Amino acid sequence: MSLTVWFGQFNIVGGQVQEEGPFVGVFEGTQSAAGVGLSLVAEPVGSAGAQLCNEVIEVIARSFGRPEPAVTANLLRALAAGHQHVREWNRLHGDRPAGVGVSCLVVRGAEAYLAQCGPALALAHTAGRFRVAAPVGDDTRRPLGMGERAAPVFTRLTLHPGDVILLLFSAADRQIDRGALSKLVCSPPEETMPELYLRMRDTQAFGALYLGILPTSEEEAPTSQPTQGVVGDRSAGATSAPAGTVRSPVARGNAPTGPRRPEVGATGGV
Repeated sequence: MSLTVWFGQFNIVGGQVQEEGPFVGVFEGTQSAAGVGLSLVAEPVGSAGAQLCNEVIEVIARSFGRPEPAVTANLLRALAAGHQHVREWNRLHGDRPAGVGVSCLVVRGAEAYLAQCGPALALAHTAGRFRVAAPVGDDTRRPLGMGERAAPVFTRLTLHPGDVILLLFSAADRQIDRGALSKLVCSPPEETMPELYLRMRDTQAFGALYLGILPTSEEEAPTSQPTQGVVGDRSAGATSAPAGTVRSPVARGNAPTGPRRPEVGATGGV
């Protein structure tokens, strides 16, 4: 059975909630790239701001889009490019160092590969199991832009219909206990995203991306009509402002109109 990833997001920028924002990116692959999709959450560290996070997301997406045989090789190269971008920013603006923590999730068919650097948090409910993924070693805790090289930690997931993955700022793990986080990732998006926003709304900066795994069959897919969802669009499938009712996330690549973003490409095995 082929799978479809549905998603919703919100960003808090300067204390204001936005359904689209600089901390979250969703990029779709071309048909020749076997449907590979790249999803990212970028977290500012030190003097980094929203603009630098947005730039890093774009750099990573562009760099990942130059195919190599292995997904992990693509991710390593893309994160290295993001690392160099932040290092150059520090060289030009260098009084107070900046860094960017990232969670990068690549989905290809029923496989997902998560790469994380610096402060980053991912929650997953896969095959009935709750998992937390975050960098733990000295090197992997170092954000992009700090140190000589990017040193991501990788997590591989096998996806099934009904699975959920949340990519979040690391602050969620400090402000929300693990029991509540487990409940969030096991809930549908119309419950998860408003509740997450209510818990994190006092923060100045925050990013959250919800990805739900569905079977790709018309009889099993939800009947709600897509409101956004452009192939290659950073903001495709974004939820409405989570303070109110959140729309059901829409299937990736459904809407035919709107701006395009760089397409992601990867081929071959891992």
